[in-house]
Amino acid sequence: MVEVYVDKLHSNSNSEVFTLVLKELNGVNEIPVNIGKYEAFNLLTILKNSNQIKPTTHQLFTEFIVNSNVKMVKVVIVFYSINLDLFTSVIYFEKENGDQFTLNSRLSDAVALAVNNNSKIYCEESVIEKVSINNTKFFSKNSNSINNTYYKAFYNNPISNTNNGLISLSTEELNDKINLAVKEENYDLAAKYRDERNKRINYEDKK
Repeated sequence: MVEVYVDKLHSNSNSEVFTLVLKELNGVNEIPVNIGKYEAFNLLTILKNSNQIKPTTHQLFTEFIVNSNVKMVKVVIVFYSINLDLFTSVIYFEKENGDQFTLNSRLSDAVALAVNNNSKIYCEESVIEKVSINNTKFFSKNSNSINNTYYKAFYNNPISNTNNGLISLSTEELNDKINLAVKEENYDLAAKYRDERNKRINYEDKK
């Protein structure tokens, strides 16, 4: 597992969607997570430590945890589905007697609670390999072979061919575009390039 932290909360061109960026504590990998406007507002309130007349749901749950003599230990991001663009996270709690229990949670809720409780956030390396917009690990070797086999399967399968305009780009070009999009803080676009790159990873793994 790798420890990550909330690096920034970015507003996309679509005002209904925000990008939460998690970053490795001792590394360069960044994980963009699309969240809704309501979740973004709640997280921003907690990050700014704003005093609200009415507490957010996460602040209310934190108060419940404290009054129940339960400690929130950590959050672990354990899985990511490329097809559903869905993260699975687990929150670890510890009772006063030392017994631990876990709850599955949406990632945005888990992160908000972690920030509000000063708890650490971890991510499985398998998830980072899938979703990091900085990860070029899978294309350090045999990238031309990956490109060629992927192109051939793409063009020979008209049912799955949705031609998103990215198929003509090599994996190296995709990585360059990811880096440029990150520099410009266009995380929505960076995630699209990343997803195209990951489709090629998945195809190669299934061969």
